[in-house]
Amino acid sequence: LTPDGVQPWLNTLSAPVQYPQVPLSINYQKYGMGEQELAWYDAQLKVESRNQSAVAWVQDFLGLVVRKITLPDIPVGHLKFLISDGSRHQKLSIVSGDLDFGLVVDQPDNWGEAIELIINSRLECSSEKIQEVFTTCLQQATSADVKVTMVAEDSFHPGFPDPTYRFPRI
Repeated sequence: LTPDGVQPWLNTLSAPVQYPQVPLSINYQKYGMGEQELAWYDAQLKVESRNQSAVAWVQDFLGLVVRKITLPDIPVGHLKFLISDGSRHQKLSIVSGDLDFGLVVDQPDNWGEAIELIINSRLECSSEKIQEVFTTCLQQATSADVKVTMVAEDSFHPGFPDPTYRFPRI
């Protein structure tokens, strides 16, 4: 580290304002209409096994979801999957514009016997269709060695945005 390399960083940190002084101009009508085209699906699953098959089930399930979405070409806002066994954690995601829809769990041999899987998905389809996609994948991903418990699940279209607070010009 040199003073010349550190000084610009220190100047940025000590600057009184680090964000734009003019609030963003957002067309909530346009934003809301686009938001209404997306169905939301959120779920929390508990995946348990007596061996390494819990992480194998998660990997198979992720592959099923990707195939179920890409075969009919359902536009993706985002697909986010958070997996955790209590000590290991990984986030896998696909966002609109991604060309590679590969979701691969890192170091599958190192995961525990119980995994929490959190799903956060936004797809351009009906809330019934997004529910059907995940329900079908859950049914197809059955395994005698794995117990899957649905802890929480919801599919819906969001309400139209109505911002309560807008920052005034600073």
